Amino acid sequence: MSVDREYDEWLRLFANRNEVADAYAQMLRQNGASWDGYKPVNEAILRRWSPSGLAYIKTRAWKIVTGNL
Repeated sequence: MSVDREYDEWLRLFANRNEVADAYAQMLRQNGASWDGYKPVNEAILRRWSPSGLAYIKTRAWKIVTGNL
């Protein structure tokens, strides 16, 4: 299975963008902001949602990490 397909399958586990944002926040906590794995995750998010969906997920994830949500 390709990396793209693996991330697409991973995203199917989540019902909505808020759930993905929770998982994204967990990745930020575990890996920091400069982890190389974000690129394929972001690409999978873009395949499922739009650029504005990715922006929503990333913004919400950072709010979760910083305690502003």
